[in-house]
Amino acid sequence: MNQGITMNPIYIPATQTIIQSYSARYTHPTTGEVYGGTDYDNADKLAELGAVPLRTEEAGVGFDVDTWEVVDDPDNIGGKLRRPLTTTAWTITTQDLAAKKEQIDEELARRIEETTVVYNGWTFQAKDRSITSITRVVSAITAGVPVEDPFGWRDADDVIHPLTHVQLIELAATMFATINPIFNKSFALKDTVTALNSAIDFRAFDVKESGNW
Repeated sequence: MNQGITMNPIYIPATQTIIQSYSARYTHPTTGEVYGGTDYDNADKLAELGAVPLRTEEAGVGFDVDTWEVVDDPDNIGGKLRRPLTTTAWTITTQDLAAKKEQIDEELARRIEETTVVYNGWTFQAKDRSITSITRVVSAITAGVPVEDPFGWRDADDVIHPLTHVQLIELAATMFATINPIFNKSFALKDTVTALNSAIDFRAFDVKESGNW
């Protein structure tokens, strides 16, 4: 690159569509307004697009110039790094697979932690601690252990609702019906990554991608 010449800024908007030059155009999905040109110098416009700076690494020996991945840029907090994937032959080791499966478990835990259910018009958390707690109560009820009826149960807004034994069992069933598909999806993702035999496909597989869940 010639000295004194500044490269055009490169950004990636919320749609994950890479904006690589001032000539690129982006249509706002809600307003229909078209962005481009000097909009990429306008911080307010970029914020509205959900765009962040995108730094691109040049492909070197052993890297594929046509196959790329976009990841968080460790040297540019808040930005993205677009880098070529390796084409150098390598084996997907047991450590690689274990690390990818651990990522799936972490994403599963994050999604479960944020899961809520609506029962009787109230919103309840369905995270692990909530499931564990209601399981203990329902197990006690079904085992004939004396449990007050109704039994106070706290919702996601910290409001306590007096639920009958029948309602507690129904709430527990609703929670399980909601989180079971998420667990099943995590199992399917582990089977998917285990079946991958391409190094490039394996590295590029994003376990956090919403479409995978």
